[in-house]
Amino acid sequence: MSSVRGKMKPTYFTTPMEFRAWLEKRHDEARELWVGFHKKGSSVRRVQELRDQGRMQRAGLEAFEERSRDRSGIYSYEQRKAGELDEAQLNRFRANRTAWEFFQAQAPSYQKAAVWWVITAKTEQTKLKRLAQLIDDSEHRRTVPPLTRRTPKRG
Repeated sequence: MSSVRGKMKPTYFTTPMEFRAWLEKRHDEARELWVGFHKKGSSVRRVQELRDQGRMQRAGLEAFEERSRDRSGIYSYEQRKAGELDEAQLNRFRANRTAWEFFQAQAPSYQKAAVWWVITAKTEQTKLKRLAQLIDDSEHRRTVPPLTRRTPKRG
């Protein structure tokens, strides 16, 4: 296990069996291991598939069971179906033609993330505030701050 500036480098395994072999050989002696994963198919459904195949170890099953169920599948990149503004929100947005046209001209990934940012606010007041900001920023041909790339200052 190598480290860079005091931080461990992740170890990547080419197959699950290679990772399992590493664990079986070193689990008693290794104090820590940073495992690098190439994310592919990680979800609640995937865990069930691994369970059915007998490939989930006790520690993995325990960790999975300890997860916060109310936090599973809530992030925009985990959603299979894009979030949508409700009819009132959509009508309010479309009423500002300049803002709506700018928004529609943006990449689908931005549109999905911006809508998700609005509709996942915890309170109705925050949803209204975010929608108002999205409309105002769109009217002024800007992306909303949480989705705006920052350019490094030169000088």
